[in-house]
Amino acid sequence: GGTVQTVEIASLHIHPDFQIRARLDGPTVARYANVIKAGNTMPPLKVALVDGAAVLVDGFHRVAAMQQVGQTTAPAEVVVADRQAALWLAAQANLANSLPLSAGDFRRVFQAFVKGGRVWNGKPGRSTMKSYRQIADELGGLKSYGTIRTWMKQDFNRVFHQMGGAPGYPEAGGVKTDRPTSLLRVALTSLEAALAASRGVTDPEARGRLIQGAEKTLQAMKDGAPWAPVKVGPAEEFEF
Repeated sequence: GGTVQTVEIASLHIHPDFQIRARLDGPTVARYANVIKAGNTMPPLKVALVDGAAVLVDGFHRVAAMQQVGQTTAPAEVVVADRQAALWLAAQANLANSLPLSAGDFRRVFQAFVKGGRVWNGKPGRSTMKSYRQIADELGGLKSYGTIRTWMKQDFNRVFHQMGGAPGYPEAGGVKTDRPTSLLRVALTSLEAALAASRGVTDPEARGRLIQGAEKTLQAMKDGAPWAPVKVGPAEEFEF
């Protein structure tokens, strides 16, 4: 586990790749917003430092609620992980969540399991592979081993063959992974979206605030300082 620190919500990289659920549940966000407005605290978010970027892996509904009520900082458990490990952290969080997973959501949990190298009993490619029954059990027993086997054949054909899906399969190697989303591409796309939205900000005062924010962001990029949690005193550590 990581340490719980106060983080700026705006500094978090919130991306669909790590949001296992296809969509946020509106009533849940509204309920969380009411909890926050009533002065109650929410459990810490979970953030993974992936190549220096602070990626949100657990707490998408909480963040949406915080943004709704104007909260700018939150406590978060911060861990260091690579992209595949971060994907599995997000999947694990959803398995443990009380909000039911749809069939599509659960399949994304399965995909994160495989991409994270969880089909191996040890290091990928250097140890024995788990059985479909073991995998089904580790995924909470929510799907049969037959369903897991079918998904493996459809989504990860190489792994399916490695696990004995077809005899005489010549190719060996690691778990099939998806192509990582480039953080550069995400950042550039976000800049393009910001510029497009700014065309509609015509009020001089609002436009001045926007330009001030853009200049502050540009300066932070030039400075190249690494992501860091908010610096607060011990008594403030878990306050909103």
